[in-house]
Amino acid sequence: MGHITKLFEEANKDNINTLKINSAYRSYDLQNTLFNNKLAQQKKIYSDNKEAYNKASQVVAIPGTSEHQAGIALDLSTKSLNYTLVEDFSNTPEGNWLDDNCWKFGFVVRYPKSKTNITTIIYEPWHIRFIALPHSEIMFKNKLCLEEYIDFIKNTKLYSFKAFDNKDYKIFYYNRLDPNTHGIDIQKSKISDITKLNTDEFIITVSF
Repeated sequence: MGHITKLFEEANKDNINTLKINSAYRSYDLQNTLFNNKLAQQKKIYSDNKEAYNKASQVVAIPGTSEHQAGIALDLSTKSLNYTLVEDFSNTPEGNWLDDNCWKFGFVVRYPKSKTNITTIIYEPWHIRFIALPHSEIMFKNKLCLEEYIDFIKNTKLYSFKAFDNKDYKIFYYNRLDPNTHGIDIQKSKISDITKLNTDEFIITVSF
């Protein structure tokens, strides 16, 4: 059973039954169209093209950088808002439930209100991204956005955590170029996930 299916089933059990997916996977062409439409709107407001571009990119991800294109993000809304994507979603029972519970299924609200200066994206209470446990739980309980969480793991290098699924996890930061991060015996460990940050940097999750 998929993680989003489990999320919807649990929501229904809690009488949250009008959640609906507004947007999921997007092709490059669709993302490009959405961005260009937003850019055209901003150019009517800002005479400086660079400023218009920056403002547009805070609302719609630049084509090639959207989490929707990677298939790891969903936009959700509710019947009371006619399934539109507006900030008022955070004031609905559905929005509150999603904010409080989506981490249990491996998701996080990707662009929190208090983190816009870090994410450089407007507050989007409707946009959730799949991170997987235990990362979603750690982020939720420590009130971290993804950028902060990655920095936290990189600085900590090894983080041990017992998640609500009763599993023990060790989360390692590994850098090919930094011998101080090479202490994990990958062959003998039970690796549950490897996240590639770039060519040389990885976050390795081990469960016990």
